[in-house]
Amino acid sequence: MLAYIREGDIVLVTELDRLGRNNQDLNKIMNTMQNKGATLDVLNLPSMTGIADPNLRGRKPQYTQDDPRLQHAFKLYQAGMSDIDVSRNTGIKRTTFIRYRVKYGIKRK
Repeated sequence: MLAYIREGDIVLVTELDRLGRNNQDLNKIMNTMQNKGATLDVLNLPSMTGIADPNLRGRKPQYTQDDPRLQHAFKLYQAGMSDIDVSRNTGIKRTTFIRYRVKYGIKRK
């Protein structure tokens, strides 16, 4: 993954321990990602929104749950389209779509 990661990519893991074997390994991987301009999103960690220190605050959400474009993407996914096809049809990055799909618990019918 680290060989192919580029600026603007989002690495999505369910738990931090899925990213590395120990603290030293995690530190090295996270530094590499940061140097390449990628973002790490860990699903089981609490959100950093609402923290007063701007250096610690998480990114502003790109889409809200009721965003029409995101809702359209969810409908396409539920109709059977793959994440890649949804991305191509809506212009929402695949990794961004996956992050919001997981965040809002969108499943296929």
